[in-house]
Amino acid sequence: MAPHNIQPLLKKNYLKAVHANGVFITDEHGKTYLDGSSGAITCSLGHSYPRVLEAIRKQSSRLQFVYRSQFASEEAEALAAFLASKSVRQSHAHTFFVNSGTEAIETAMKIAQQFWQESGRPGKRRFISRWKSYHGITVGALSLSGHPIRRSRFEHGLEKYPQLHANLDTDPAEVHAKELADTLERLGPDTIAAFVAEPVVGAAGTALTPPANYYQQMRRVCDQYNILLIADEVMTGL
Repeated sequence: MAPHNIQPLLKKNYLKAVHANGVFITDEHGKTYLDGSSGAITCSLGHSYPRVLEAIRKQSSRLQFVYRSQFASEEAEALAAFLASKSVRQSHAHTFFVNSGTEAIETAMKIAQQFWQESGRPGKRRFISRWKSYHGITVGALSLSGHPIRRSRFEHGLEKYPQLHANLDTDPAEVHAKELADTLERLGPDTIAAFVAEPVVGAAGTALTPPANYYQQMRRVCDQYNILLIADEVMTGL
């Protein structure tokens, strides 16, 4: 009998995980696996980490959830302040909390569009992203993703946001910056809200890092053409 829980691949028989501790996951037959990616980069401190479990226990016994349109909470304020204190040059001043990376990038896209609307430039509503990237499973995030296999079934309903083809492994930062500038000239900067990139490419490239000075160069082009830069950061834990 087929399981009621829908898995990503319908014809695959998945092993059932029953226990995890530290960097190891144990299946229903007692076989142990090394979890080399902390799930989908969600358990970076390891499974069943005692301090995390204790923090969850304490918080859930005190306050589990309040809706942000009605209440603030001391814990959310404290975490936002902590993140701000760790920001280089204090450039990260505010945080909007969501449940997943996909929700984060969708929210960033909406914030970028609203920023330009409130700046009197509503035509700046589209985005530029890179091939060899993955930003999430929803339609907006998948539209940003330069990942042909994940796009293929839904291509007819996606925006054509991936435009940049320069190779992160081999091309210097100047090549990437020129490609972004040329793309903005071709599409028209008055139509573009933001350039979106993963600081470290994860699901599409197994932790690819950009060349030296890459983000300084891309930031310079964004400033020159008056577009925002969105960093879809997941791999280093922020």
